[in-house]
Amino acid sequence: MNILIVDDNKFHALDIEMALIDSGFTDIVSVPSVEQAFERIELKAPQLAYIDLQLSDSSGYELVPKLKSVGAYVFLVTGFPENSNVNKSLELEIDGFLTKPVSVEEIQFHTKKVLNEINKGSQHFFYSNNKIQKIRIKDIQYLQAEGNYTSIYLNDRKIVMKRSLKGILSEISSEELIQVFRSTAVNKNSIKLIDFKNSVVETIYDQSFILGRAYRKIIKSKFNYKGITDSILKP
Repeated sequence: MNILIVDDNKFHALDIEMALIDSGFTDIVSVPSVEQAFERIELKAPQLAYIDLQLSDSSGYELVPKLKSVGAYVFLVTGFPENSNVNKSLELEIDGFLTKPVSVEEIQFHTKKVLNEINKGSQHFFYSNNKIQKIRIKDIQYLQAEGNYTSIYLNDRKIVMKRSLKGILSEISSEELIQVFRSTAVNKNSIKLIDFKNSVVETIYDQSFILGRAYRKIIKSKFNYKGITDSILKP
């Protein structure tokens, strides 16, 4: 992901840059002025920008319309959050404010959120070992929750997250993942058959899961199932 930092304080800019590098990003450009930022945007439009609100040559607000015109996500960085103009922020569709000194956790949180917005439906990004990692949705076979943890079973590995199944499904927001039981969700493309009579979901990986009654209606709509009586659905 192409990232632009605009800050006339080289130490503040370096804090943001190092947080991004520690998260696994390398395509980062930092400039100290609005003029240089405009030049950089013309040369290579960023997907994400962190802009100091109070620059020596102008206000960070001046860059927002140009950044938005090229589809960038924009976060303004300020040492004085009480000076942030709410109405102007809404008008310019700013994605958020960060207060100096910016923490690594803040940078990672917002960057991960942007990545998931950009790649919605195809990839999901999460933290592991202080790095932002990615999962391809098509590689997910199923998700299984137990207590406060959810295991994501991929084609080649398993990932365990301290998150509820509902929370993960909400964050991933993919039409490919279908909840079949309160603790289980399955990749739609891996389903071999659904036996409504016996409340069973079978996958192409020779796995079987319980089908909860609360999830039948939404499953039928997902597959455009028109059966009048409960029977077997083969996608």
